[in-house]
Amino acid sequence: MRSATACKRHRSAGFSLIELMVAIGLLGALAALGAPALLTFMDNSRIRASAEAFYATVQQARAEAVRRNTAVDLVLTADAPTEANVDTAGLANDGAGTPNVLVRSRFRPAGATEDTLVFLQGKPIVEGARGGGGATVSVAFTDGTVTFTPLSNTTKTSGVANYTFTLPSGGACVADGGPMRCLRVAISPGGRVQLCDPVVSAEADTRRCPS
Repeated sequence: MRSATACKRHRSAGFSLIELMVAIGLLGALAALGAPALLTFMDNSRIRASAEAFYATVQQARAEAVRRNTAVDLVLTADAPTEANVDTAGLANDGAGTPNVLVRSRFRPAGATEDTLVFLQGKPIVEGARGGGGATVSVAFTDGTVTFTPLSNTTKTSGVANYTFTLPSGGACVADGGPMRCLRVAISPGGRVQLCDPVVSAEADTRRCPS
């Protein structure tokens, strides 16, 4: 039979209500402090996911030009990136918001006066963002269409085609004093495709964007 002292010691082994409330309060405070950092991490992850997906699409378009031994267009357009629009003249280019990317090959049969366009793939260029309020990763670009040749370079004679990925709902980019780690996909006239960070300036750093 346990003594009264042993029973008292057993009853006092748990947490009191006050101790439990203090612990819950501390956990809540820690969660509140960590929430902004977690949201920023998630937003940066969405930027990276969109930039990496587009980077992969560009690399695929370049490879298709070599494989098919014909020119391949990488087209950013506000129109639906479907096979029905592959031969539509004047596809709408939109330098803001969430354009689509359409990849098509082009070749000119013997005796023909116009190129034949073949649809290869089409999809939205960006991933959705948090909040569900219509906010998405945004891409601003300097070239609505880049054409790769069978030699894997582009038809551009100068200048880098830049596609910069941001998330306006998450704030400004690091370069502008904000929390967003904005990224860029750069395509050089020689056909080099690079996923880079616009704020990196050291020449020896592989994340540096080409000028």
